[in-house]
Order: sequence, then C-alpha cells, then structure tokens
Amino acid sequence: MSSKKSKLLFLSFFLMSSTSCMSYFTRKNCEKVNWFQHAYDIAMNGKRLEEDGRLKECQKAETEINSGELDRGFKLGMENYCKLDTALNKGASGEGFNYEFCDSNIVPKLKARYFEGLKKFCAPDYAYLFASRGGIYNNQCPKDMESAYVPRYRKGRQVYLKNQIASNEAQVAGIDSEIRVHQGRAMQITQLISNLPRTSVVSKTKQYDAATKSYKEQTAVTEDPEVKRKRDDLEYQLRQVNTDINSKQDEQRKLREDIHNMRGELEGLN
Repeated sequence: MSSKKSKLLFLSFFLMSSTSCMSYFTRKNCEKVNWFQHAYDIAMNGKRLEEDGRLKECQKAETEINSGELDRGFKLGMENYCKLDTALNKGASGEGFNYEFCDSNIVPKLKARYFEGLKKFCAPDYAYLFASRGGIYNNQCPKDMESAYVPRYRKGRQVYLKNQIASNEAQVAGIDSEIRVHQGRAMQITQLISNLPRTSVVSKTKQYDAATKSYKEQTAVTEDPEVKRKRDDLEYQLRQVNTDINSKQDEQRKLREDIHNMRGELEGLN
C-alpha cells in the first residue's frame, strides 16, 4: 500500500474515531437533560422546538429523547406564555413577544398588557438602572419614548463599562501573579531535571547470528530505571505547569480583548 493511501486511511479512521467520541459525550450530556423543563423553557422564550440548538444537537447524536415529556413541557409553556401576566413581564424586561404562539382572540389584550410593561421598561429612570447592570438596548422602546430613554441609557452604560474595565484589569493583574508563580515552579522543575544524575545501566545479551551460526554478545546502555522514573515524572509535571501557563495567558488575552472593545464603546458614548 502506498504511503499516500496509508495516510488517507489513517486520517479517515482518525476523523471517524473523533466523531464517534464526540457523539458519545454529546449523548451522555443529552441524557441528563430534563426534556419537560427544557421544552417548557423554549416555549416561554417564544420559540418553537425546531428552533432549539440543544435539541437539534441531541437528535443528531441519536440521543433517546422522551417525546412525550418534550410535548407536554412545550404545551404547558405555550399555555403560560400566552397569559396576560407573561406579556406584562416580557414588556417590563424589554424582551420581545411572539404573538403567533397565541390564539388570535387574546392577542389584542396581550398587546395591551405587553405595551403596559414596555412603558415601565422605557421609563428614563429604569433606563439608567437597566444599562448600569449590563442590559443591552435593542431599540425596544417606541420612537416617542426614545428621546428621553436613550440619554439615560447611555449614562448607565458608561457606568457599567467603566466598572467592567476596572474588574477586567484587576483580573489581568491577578492572573499575572498566578503566571509568575507557575513560571517559578517551571524553573524549579527544570532545575531538578538538570540536576538528575547521568547514571547508566549496562546490560549484555547474546543473540544468534544465522550468517555465522554463532552467538554474538550485544551490549545495551540504558538510563538507570529509578532516575528515568524521576525524569519522566518531572517532565510530566513541567508539561502540566506549561499547560496552566498557556491557559492563563489565553484567559488574559480574552480579558484584554474585552477591555479594548469596551474602551472603544465607551469612547463612542462620550
């Protein structure tokens, strides 16, 4: 078999094994899902079952899903979703409302209650509170209320961004300290490895040589087993420490990227 064909076969086997492994863990996670509650939550968010990514993922992994529980949870969610109090609460939290879920006879009442809640959400004083807690405004408010809402939202958003930037910077500084500790540990381990004795074990064996029809003595020089065990253990520890350092550095990069983005947004709000 050619080298190219061997590589292709190995790649195909690797991809199949990886996919199988991923499907296994996906199924294990999906088996833990309370499908009644999950379907209920989907409906309470005004979405259809076929729109849910988690359900699609589990179906693709061929997970055994209790369709009865799924159906009952979704129907109960739809029933509660179409209540007047739900419309009021959705409006008050600035969420959208899917009127297509509900019987057309009750839609006018739902719209009235939703707008009642939305007026609370769009009040200027709430705009500041909502933004300062990290809420995102997506043009939910009627145009005639935006002129008073947006300035207060921008002020609250500035407060939130400044606090988040300060929090991220503190985390970056804290991670710096953690990285220095890990780096110090890495140096210690490296030094311990370099200090290991270079002791060797000489072993001799006899092997039959068919050409000469006689036994020839073979000499092998290997590292002392105890020293090798210590070296392997230290090298494993070093790899673990370096993995921790890389993980912390990745975490820092993400925090710094967020800081950069938030500063850019903050400048746009000034």
